[in-house]
Formats: sequence, C-alpha cells, structure tokens
Amino acid sequence: MYYLILGVFGIMEIGISLGSNKGNRVEFLQAAKKMICKKFKAILISQSSIYETSPVDVKDKFLNKYYLNSFIIINTGICVKNIWNYVNEIEQKLGRNRTNEINIPRNIDIDIIYVDKTTINTSTLTVPHPRWFKRMFVLKPLAELNPTLILPHQNQSVKKLYLNLKSNEEVKLYQARW
Repeated sequence: MYYLILGVFGIMEIGISLGSNKGNRVEFLQAAKKMICKKFKAILISQSSIYETSPVDVKDKFLNKYYLNSFIIINTGICVKNIWNYVNEIEQKLGRNRTNEINIPRNIDIDIIYVDKTTINTSTLTVPHPRWFKRMFVLKPLAELNPTLILPHQNQSVKKLYLNLKSNEEVKLYQARW
C-alpha cells in the first residue's frame, strides 16, 4: 500500500513509452503527450527523439507496420491508483480499441514503464513494465534521456541493458524534435 500513499502526498516521476503504427503516427504521439500532461496534471520533464522501430511479436501480416516510438518523463502528484484508468481513457480517446488480439496495429500505445523507484503489481498495472528491458523500442529512447537509471528488479543501468540487448529489432532516428 505504500505506493498509494506516495501518489497522494508526493510528486512522482513517471516514465512513459509512447508508440503508434497506424494513421498519422507523429500526430498521435503529440496528442498523447499533451493529453497525458493535462490529465495527469503533470509537468513534462523531458522527451526523447522519435524512433522508427520494427514491430515486435506480431503476425506476418503486420510486419510492414513500423512503429514510431518515443519516451516521456513527467512529474505528477496524482494518485497511483488512477494511472491505469487515465492511460486507458487517453488511448480510447485517440481511437485505440482493446481486443483479445495482441500486438495489432494501433493509433496509440501508452505503457507506464516506471513510477519513481516503486514496484506496483495490481490486476491492471505492473510497474516496472514487465518487458521494458527486453524491448529496444523502449531502451533506446529511455537511454537517450536517462542512461544511468537503474529500475527495480534490475542491476544494470538503462544504457548497459540497451548495449547488451541481443535483438533483431530495427531502431532508427525518425525525428529529433516534436
């Protein structure tokens, strides 16, 4: 229950991965960033460049649907128990329809990667994100922002995890400023 108290009385740093592989991808990333800051009553601390990345764990018919991915870091005082609801609401407003089918093309994908140095494990939210350290599309933009960060359940920095990850994912700079 510590994380609930932290979310009520303190300012938290939240690291968020943004992705889009459908429609005007840059516009969806921009809209998500703006909506997150407004809904979370947050201050945008930093944002990475946008990277174009190959899709991961998708059906063959989606292999040509490249993502644009970015990472933002915000400070907010919202209650942690509201995070998942806010993310889900923003994704829905931007046209994402959650189905049982995983890794299908979507206008927006918002993943909470970390909340301070806190561990959260509820039915709707797991933080740190359970696969963040296995995904080049998360590691590259996060390493751009905070290469020395070490998150719970890891003993290496983001930069070391990025440099040591064995992956076939393609990640290339798409747009530095957005």
